[in-house]
Formats: sequence, structure tokens, C-alpha cells
Amino acid sequence: MYKSLNMFAEFGHAHAPRMTVRAEVSPDPRLVRYLRGGTVYAAASSAGRDRLDPSHPIIGPLEAITDGVWSWTSELVYCVERYNIVLPTDFLEHAEANNWTPPRIG
Repeated sequence: MYKSLNMFAEFGHAHAPRMTVRAEVSPDPRLVRYLRGGTVYAAASSAGRDRLDPSHPIIGPLEAITDGVWSWTSELVYCVERYNIVLPTDFLEHAEANNWTPPRIG
């Protein structure tokens, strides 16, 4: 079982914390590259949506992505790119330990 990066209230987890947004600062390009470079292990027939925009516009296909330890969705990647949301320190340390390159799965 993977550790989930999507454990935020905006993703429907009632008792989870809300996302912390740092939109005034650009996200670390190494982090974005890591999140985009993970292995897609599931794709939904529904579209991904911007969870922080009140109108919830469609942002593209909804995919589940992993590096073999952590999992996240294409919606989370979008939120990091667009809003520079803060991710858990243990995930950031994990990504850095992988030299910001997710291992190939499968």
C-alpha cells in the first residue's frame, strides 16, 4: 500500500488538514518534475478538477501516480504547479533521497 499525498480536506478527507498555498513563490522545478515523472498506475474515466478554484474547472485527465512508495493524483500535481501547495516533509526528503528522480515502476 502506498502513502498518499492527497490527504487534504480539499480531496474529500473530512478530518485532514486544508492545503497550505504559497502562490507568491514558484514551486521547486525539481519537485514538479518528480511528481510528473512518476508512474501512472490507474486512470479514471472522469476528469481531474482544480480543487482550490470555487468553480472546480476541469484540468485534464484524472490519473493516479506513484514512485513505488508514495501515490498522488494528477490533481495534486496541478495544485503544486499552480498554487505551490506545501507537501509533507517526509515526502520531500524521500524525493530528494531519490535525487529528484522517481524510480521506474513495472
